[in-house]
Amino acid sequence: MIASFRHRARLGIGGFFALRFAGLITLWSASQWGGGEDGAPRLFELLVVLGTASLVWGCWALAKGKGLSAWWALLGLAGVVGLVVALLLPDRIPGGEPAATAGSGPAP
Repeated sequence: MIASFRHRARLGIGGFFALRFAGLITLWSASQWGGGEDGAPRLFELLVVLGTASLVWGCWALAKGKGLSAWWALLGLAGVVGLVVALLLPDRIPGGEPAATAGSGPAP
Protein backbone atom coordinates (compact mmCIF):
# COMPACT_ATOMS: atom_id res chain seq x y z
CA MET A 1 0.00 0.00 0.00
CA ILE A 2 1.25 3.46 -0.85
CA ALA A 3 2.25 5.31 2.33
CA SER A 4 0.57 8.63 1.54
CA PHE A 5 -2.75 6.89 0.92
CA ARG A 6 -2.30 4.79 4.08
CA HIS A 7 -2.10 8.00 6.13
CA ARG A 8 -5.24 9.42 4.45
CA ALA A 9 -7.11 6.15 5.01
CA ARG A 10 -6.25 6.18 8.71
CA LEU A 11 -7.45 9.78 9.02
CA GLY A 12 -10.75 8.98 7.28
CA ILE A 13 -11.43 5.83 9.27
CA GLY A 14 -10.43 7.48 12.54
CA GLY A 15 -12.66 10.44 11.76
CA PHE A 16 -15.56 8.07 11.14
CA PHE A 17 -15.24 6.43 14.54
CA ALA A 18 -14.64 9.75 16.34
CA LEU A 19 -17.70 11.40 14.77
CA ARG A 20 -19.93 8.39 15.42
CA PHE A 21 -18.76 8.32 19.05
CA ALA A 22 -19.45 12.06 19.37
CA GLY A 23 -22.93 11.50 17.97
CA LEU A 24 -23.67 8.79 20.50
CA ILE A 25 -22.40 11.00 23.33
CA THR A 26 -24.69 13.77 22.06
CA LEU A 27 -27.75 11.52 22.16
CA TRP A 28 -26.79 10.08 25.54
CA SER A 29 -26.28 13.50 27.09
CA ALA A 30 -29.59 14.75 25.71
CA SER A 31 -31.41 11.75 27.19
CA GLN A 32 -29.67 12.11 30.56
CA TRP A 33 -30.25 15.81 31.08
CA GLY A 34 -33.39 16.21 29.02
CA GLY A 35 -32.19 19.27 27.18
CA GLY A 36 -32.27 20.03 23.48
CA GLU A 37 -35.00 17.67 22.39
CA ASP A 38 -34.92 19.17 18.91
CA GLY A 39 -31.23 20.11 18.72
CA ALA A 40 -29.60 16.85 19.86
CA PRO A 41 -31.15 14.60 17.18
CA ARG A 42 -30.24 17.14 14.50
CA LEU A 43 -26.67 17.30 15.76
CA PHE A 44 -26.59 13.49 15.83
CA GLU A 45 -27.77 13.36 12.20
CA LEU A 46 -25.12 15.88 11.18
CA LEU A 47 -22.40 13.89 12.93
CA VAL A 48 -23.56 10.66 11.27
CA VAL A 49 -23.48 12.28 7.82
CA LEU A 50 -20.02 13.76 8.44
CA GLY A 51 -18.80 10.42 9.80
CA THR A 52 -20.09 8.59 6.74
CA ALA A 53 -18.40 11.12 4.45
CA SER A 54 -15.18 10.62 6.38
CA LEU A 55 -15.47 6.84 5.98
CA VAL A 56 -16.11 7.15 2.24
CA TRP A 57 -12.97 9.28 1.96
CA GLY A 58 -11.04 6.74 4.04
CA CYS A 59 -12.25 3.86 1.84
CA TRP A 60 -11.28 5.88 -1.26
CA ALA A 61 -7.76 6.32 0.09
CA LEU A 62 -7.61 2.66 1.07
CA ALA A 63 -8.63 1.55 -2.42
CA LYS A 64 -6.28 3.96 -4.21
CA GLY A 65 -3.43 2.98 -1.91
CA LYS A 66 -3.98 -0.65 -2.81
CA GLY A 67 -4.02 0.14 -6.53
CA LEU A 68 -7.76 -0.38 -6.99
CA SER A 69 -10.49 1.72 -8.58
CA ALA A 70 -11.83 4.73 -6.69
CA TRP A 71 -15.31 3.22 -7.02
CA TRP A 72 -14.46 0.98 -4.08
CA ALA A 73 -14.97 4.11 -1.93
CA LEU A 74 -18.70 3.43 -2.10
CA LEU A 75 -18.11 0.63 0.41
CA GLY A 76 -17.95 3.40 3.00
CA LEU A 77 -21.69 3.89 2.63
CA ALA A 78 -22.20 0.43 4.17
CA GLY A 79 -20.57 1.52 7.44
CA VAL A 80 -18.45 -0.90 9.43
CA VAL A 81 -19.34 -3.84 7.16
CA GLY A 82 -18.08 -1.90 4.14
CA LEU A 83 -14.93 -0.98 6.03
CA VAL A 84 -14.23 -4.64 6.79
CA VAL A 85 -14.68 -5.52 3.11
CA ALA A 86 -12.40 -2.62 2.09
CA LEU A 87 -9.72 -3.77 4.51
CA LEU A 88 -9.87 -7.28 3.05
CA LEU A 89 -9.41 -6.10 -0.55
CA PRO A 90 -6.20 -7.38 -2.15
CA ASP A 91 -3.19 -5.09 -2.40
CA ARG A 92 -2.18 -4.80 -6.06
CA ILE A 93 0.89 -2.66 -5.42
CA PRO A 94 3.72 -4.91 -4.22
CA GLY A 95 6.27 -3.22 -2.01
CA GLY A 96 4.12 -0.17 -1.36
CA GLU A 97 5.38 1.96 -4.23
CA PRO A 98 3.59 2.64 -7.52
CA ALA A 99 5.24 1.32 -10.67
CA ALA A 100 7.48 3.81 -12.47
CA THR A 101 6.05 5.27 -15.65
CA ALA A 102 7.97 5.68 -18.89
CA GLY A 103 8.69 9.40 -18.41
CA SER A 104 9.44 9.46 -14.69
CA GLY A 105 13.16 8.63 -14.79
CA PRO A 106 16.03 11.09 -14.59
CA ALA A 107 16.78 13.21 -17.61
CA PRO A 108 19.60 11.84 -19.85
